[in-house]
Amino acid sequence: MREVARLAGVSVGTVSNVLNRPDQVKDATVERVREAIAEPGLRSERRRAPTPRWPVHHGGARRARCLEPVLHRRGTWR
Repeated sequence: MREVARLAGVSVGTVSNVLNRPDQVKDATVERVREAIAEPGLRSERRRAPTPRWPVHHGGARRARCLEPVLHRRGTWR
C-alpha cells in the first residue's frame, strides 16, 4: 500500500479508504489510486501472518490443536 500511496500522491490511509470505503473519498482521488494499483510492476506487500505461539504452561498446545483447522483454512498454519 505504501507504493500505491506514493504513486498516487496520497497517504496510506487514503489508499485504505479507497479500498474499503470508496464512497467517503473524492472521485478524482479514487481514480488516481486505482490507476496506481493498475500500474505494471507493482510488488505485492502481502506477508504471511505469523503462526500464533502460546506457552505450553498456558494451555498453548491444547489451544493450538483447537485452532489448527481454522488456521489451515486461513493459510496461516506452518
